[in-house]
Amino acid sequence: MHCRNKTQVLSLYTRLGKTLAQIKKAKGRGYGEVQSLKSFIGQHKTYGGQVGEIFTPARIRELHIHKLATYEEAKLITHAIAIVEADARRGTRPVLVHNDLGLHNTFGITAIKVFDPVAQISHPFVDVAVSLIWASFGSYPAQSRAALRKGYGFKAKDEPVLQAVMYLKIMERWLWWLKRSKSEREALSWIRKTRSLFNTAKKSITLDS
Repeated sequence: MHCRNKTQVLSLYTRLGKTLAQIKKAKGRGYGEVQSLKSFIGQHKTYGGQVGEIFTPARIRELHIHKLATYEEAKLITHAIAIVEADARRGTRPVLVHNDLGLHNTFGITAIKVFDPVAQISHPFVDVAVSLIWASFGSYPAQSRAALRKGYGFKAKDEPVLQAVMYLKIMERWLWWLKRSKSEREALSWIRKTRSLFNTAKKSITLDS
């Protein structure tokens, strides 16, 4: 979606946040790939089961090999999962998530239309985290992220849970970019743009431990 000025960009991110708030109304059960479209049932019973499918020992080794995460940072994966699962026990239900929602996967003028989903059932902050990651690639990253949060109606009390989800999604994206980008150089440039978000999430998780 082409934007000409800062006002338009931030307006779009506010609307994207509102779209995320609408999407999370589609409640589901379980986590992971959708097994039943009629009732939105995921293949895993827990968020940890879904994330464990991503962070296999081989993929964690890949993080180490490319010097993307230390052994100590990899150990925090378990703690991040625990934070999200505690939120689920408090009553946050899993929802249908797009799982790759940035402005590049939308179109429209008066209303945002979403396409190209990687549909799964997961914690509602999965889509928020992914959208915040993609917002880091625009002309006004910090302000775009703030506009998205405002549109979503994000509450400060939920920050620790969002940061736990963010920690996991960033590392997942790093692994994906290494495989799907045009070159390792391009992947590393994308990783650098999200390193500050990772460090913020890491600090939040460490303080919570």
